Amino acid sequence: MKLTYIVLAISATMFMVSCNDMQKGDTNVQGTEPTTTDIPKTGGVAATKQVPVRELKHMIAKIWVIDEIDASAMVAKLPKEDQEQMKKTITENISKVKGNMTFEFKPDGSFTNITKNAGQEIKNEGSWTLSDDGKLLTTVSQRDKSKKSDATIIKLTEDALELSSKDAGDMIMKFIPKE
Repeated sequence: MKLTYIVLAISATMFMVSCNDMQKGDTNVQGTEPTTTDIPKTGGVAATKQVPVRELKHMIAKIWVIDEIDASAMVAKLPKEDQEQMKKTITENISKVKGNMTFEFKPDGSFTNITKNAGQEIKNEGSWTLSDDGKLLTTVSQRDKSKKSDATIIKLTEDALELSSKDAGDMIMKFIPKE
């Protein structure tokens, strides 16, 4: 049962990032430009540096590969007696996902998510938006437009994208650019 929970949680995380619906106030990649946000960028710019949302959208628009998933917040919510086994199970399952899932966020506001698992390739397409403050990435799948997924941007640089979703048990997904 625990293994099923972990697999479902990881699958939900992946699905959450790729299935969404737009919220009031979200701005499409081609939409109007809000002012700025304080997400840091590379090159020694301090975390308090204001970065135009247009630049953040440009930084997101590339192919990202899953590099790491941090499920410690989800594990911490479990009873103490279950935490060690859950950590082991999560580690085993995450190792199967690492490098086998990509998100291509395109400048036109569309995305393609490809997950390779057991010799199969699962492809999902849809649209993506960035909130006016540049801190929330929302995706909407073409498969089920009634579902949306909001992911908080924890870190965004030219070399890293970290997302967190409450709907996925507060897992943090860490992406690196595809080479």
